[in-house]
Amino acid sequence: MKKIFLTSLIFIAYQNLFAMPMSYEVNADKGKVHFKTKGWPNLINIHGEGKGAVGKVTITDNKASGELSFELGTLATGIELRDEHMKTKYLEVEKHPTTSLKFEDVTLPNNLNGSASFSGRLKLHGVEKKVSGVAQISKTDKGLTLKAELPIKLSDFKIEIPSYQGITVAEDVKIEFETEVSTI
Repeated sequence: MKKIFLTSLIFIAYQNLFAMPMSYEVNADKGKVHFKTKGWPNLINIHGEGKGAVGKVTITDNKASGELSFELGTLATGIELRDEHMKTKYLEVEKHPTTSLKFEDVTLPNNLNGSASFSGRLKLHGVEKKVSGVAQISKTDKGLTLKAELPIKLSDFKIEIPSYQGITVAEDVKIEFETEVSTI
């Protein structure tokens, strides 16, 4: 009887050990945020990059939740005039300096290695909308590596479609996020 009780106690403790939440910190210095879109009529590729996002991700029972935020003023495309227009006229970073993504109940791949679809609430330009994307997750010795893609439409966030000297930016923009996260 003692053996059965002890075995049951060990089994319960083992299960609870793996059900405990793990918290991960997302640090801006360990990642980058990119955006990609097209310009029309020349079909030029427009690419911008900014420093990484910050936030916290919690994993419990193979599900992730968290919130990430990003400073829009760090975005740059490599062309000063385009960057100025993007930040002042279209993103209005003085009024809306950050964007944030809240997500919960994201089912993670086994062993934290592989891809996972996610959905959440993106707040951009003062508008909050439900969005979805795909993330690639890799477990490392120090935490996790995350790479995610998130397509958005500028009009969903009441952002005027950028246009300058006959080139109009496409409404569809792909946001890419990459970072290394470490346990707290």
